[in-house]
Amino acid sequence: MICRQAELHYQSHTIDPVMKTYCIYFALFVLFNPLYAEIKNGYAAGISTAHTSLDVFSSLLKESGWTPHRRRVMEAKRLALVKYITYHDLTENLLKQLETIAPDLYKEIDTIRNRNGKITDVYVRFIPEEEASMPAWGITGIAHTPGDENTYLSEYGERSVSVKVCAVSQALLVLAHEFGHVKYIVPNLASYRVYHIARYPPCSIQSNHIGHDTDDKSGKSAVEFEKRFKTSYYAKYLSNDIVRNDSPAVLVRKIRRKILSEISNAIPVARL
Repeated sequence: MICRQAELHYQSHTIDPVMKTYCIYFALFVLFNPLYAEIKNGYAAGISTAHTSLDVFSSLLKESGWTPHRRRVMEAKRLALVKYITYHDLTENLLKQLETIAPDLYKEIDTIRNRNGKITDVYVRFIPEEEASMPAWGITGIAHTPGDENTYLSEYGERSVSVKVCAVSQALLVLAHEFGHVKYIVPNLASYRVYHIARYPPCSIQSNHIGHDTDDKSGKSAVEFEKRFKTSYYAKYLSNDIVRNDSPAVLVRKIRRKILSEISNAIPVARL
C-alpha cells in the first residue's frame, strides 16, 4: 500500500535525567555512522541507546526507596525499551530471511537509485499490527524532497524510503510486495506522484486499494515481486534448502522472553 504523505511522527517528551548522559553518545553515533545505499533496519539508529537505557532502568528498579508512582513510570519506560529492542531484532531476523530466500530480489532494492542516479536507502520496520496507521499490512510513503520531485523523503531524511510491515504470518510476502512498489516508484517518483494524486483522491476509495488500480504500474510491480518471492520460496522448498523459521508472532515472543531473561539475570550496573 502507498501512503502519499511522509509519516513524520515525532514524540515530544521530557528527557528523564538518567537518559541525559547518553545524548552526546547517541549524537556522535549518528554523526559518524557512514551512509551507504542499502536496505536498513529502521530501528538501528536507536538500538545502542535503547540497550544502554534498558540496563540503566533495570538497575534503578532493583533499588529500594522509589515511590509507587515513580516505579510505575520507570517500569513503563523499561517495557517500552524492551518492545523497541524486540522489534529491532525481529526486523533484523526477517530481513535476513528475505535475503536468503530471494537474494536477487533483495539485491535490486539494496542497490536502488532514483532518476537522478543518486542512491536511495530503504528503511524497513516490522511493527505490531495494531500500530499500523492505515488498514493495510504494508505501507510505503511517497513524499519527495522540497525543490526536487525526483528525490524521496521520509522520516529518515532525504534519499530514503520508509517501509512499514505488520508482523503478520505473511510478513515476508508483504515485504516483497512493498519492495515491488519501491522498485517502480524510486526511479519514477515525480511522474508517479502526479498519477497517484489524480487517481486516488483523498477519501474517494477504500484505503487498501490505493496503489493497486488496474493501470497502476507500481501496483503491478508489487504483484510481480510477490510472484518472484513465491517462486524463490518454493524452489528452495522443493530443493530442501528452505529457511525454516518461526512465524513473526512466535519470534516476537521468543525475542521478548530472551530480553526479559537477560534483564533478570543481569548484574546491576553502577549508578551514573
